Amino acid sequence: MNFFKFLFDNVGMEPALFLYMLSTFLKYPVFQSLLYEKSCFERYTDVDCTNVSVVFADINLQADANYMYLLSSVCLTVPSIIIALVLGSVSDVWSAKMPMLIPFVGLIFCDINYIVQCTYMENNINWLLLSDIIFGVTGGFTAIIGTIFSYSTKTTLAEFRSERMSALEGSIGLGGTIGYAISGSLRELVGYANIFLIQAFLHAIGFAYILYFARDVVACPNHQENEESTVEFEEPTVTRKIKDSLRETLTGIYDMFKKVDSRKLKLALALTLIALGIELFVFSGIADIQFSYFRYALSWGDKQFGWFSGLGYGCNTLMVFVFYPLLHYKMRITDTVLTMAGIISKIIYCTLLSFVFSDWMAYTVVVIFSLNRFVSTGMRAICADVVQYRDQGKLFSLIALIEGVTNLLASLLFNSIYPKTLHFFSGTMFLAVAVVLLIPFALLSFLRRYRQHDETNES
Repeated sequence: MNFFKFLFDNVGMEPALFLYMLSTFLKYPVFQSLLYEKSCFERYTDVDCTNVSVVFADINLQADANYMYLLSSVCLTVPSIIIALVLGSVSDVWSAKMPMLIPFVGLIFCDINYIVQCTYMENNINWLLLSDIIFGVTGGFTAIIGTIFSYSTKTTLAEFRSERMSALEGSIGLGGTIGYAISGSLRELVGYANIFLIQAFLHAIGFAYILYFARDVVACPNHQENEESTVEFEEPTVTRKIKDSLRETLTGIYDMFKKVDSRKLKLALALTLIALGIELFVFSGIADIQFSYFRYALSWGDKQFGWFSGLGYGCNTLMVFVFYPLLHYKMRITDTVLTMAGIISKIIYCTLLSFVFSDWMAYTVVVIFSLNRFVSTGMRAICADVVQYRDQGKLFSLIALIEGVTNLLASLLFNSIYPKTLHFFSGTMFLAVAVVLLIPFALLSFLRRYRQHDETNES
């Protein structure tokens, strides 16, 4: 009984984040499969569009589906980058609870549209984009992650924040693993419309959980008390506070760089952020085309892709939460070295995957990919070590901004180029990514030698 009381007293927004990640990764393979089916219905009238083995190698259909996925990404990402910044500012100056609720409201309306479009498959495929626009203007993925992490930071004592962040990361990993693993099988069992009905139910529970359990943390006004003064100052409006907070966020990123103690540390921060930006760019692109690639190369549907992705996500989560801390804290391996190991893992993964020829090879390769999350975890840790404690929020705002911009650019590039590569070699993009990843590896190698040289001179 005491255990359950302790658990209840200490659980924060982890269940809401778990429900969101479960629904997101439940949707991902299913949505890609839906794009193919609806694209097929629009292009052909005499083909069984539900049979993957009939249309898996259709290059025109690949191009149609990738183009729709590109439009989907643009409709979601462009407004969400702006709205996420606004909601982050609202969280700082007004209420930490309300910005967490707004994206869930958007998700429920998205699900309603998906249910309608899946019920009437003959409807124009472009109606699917309405859901992306709705979710984008209510903050999108970036807002949900950002506001939940922000709320958790504000409501957790400093000495327990590392444990809280680990719990949130664990919720992401568990939700992603389960969502991926069951997505395709569940879709085959209940159909597209019911998948989105299940998602609406998960989102409604997430909304209710936040509404009931989240505390409405309000920023304390920074009054300057002066008993002798009789002048009354007008309290700024919420709108004014949001504008000021947005301006402070943008100017604060520049100030963060200025506050870094030395030129050497500024160089380390700049190189790491460049390396992170390149890595986020190429792997956002790979994530966009991966379903299409496996559909073309191995005639996979959403079920096989879900199993593959679930295995990969589970391995990644296990490695980053068990082996990364063990290697870093117990064996004293630096974040830079662990990040470089993760990049090598990604290079090998992309190279082998470009020549994949069977299911067993794909499942073998995904185990090599298990060091994937070492890269983002390590680079974030390197940056956090350089930046002052009070500027950590600005740092992660900058990283979130980089992530949003690179996701958009990668979607534009990869979804445009990938269909054209099918005419000569379907694995071209994976080989290209393997080569590009040598750039962040080289930057981190330089940074490691640079730091070792400094330490040698100082000693």
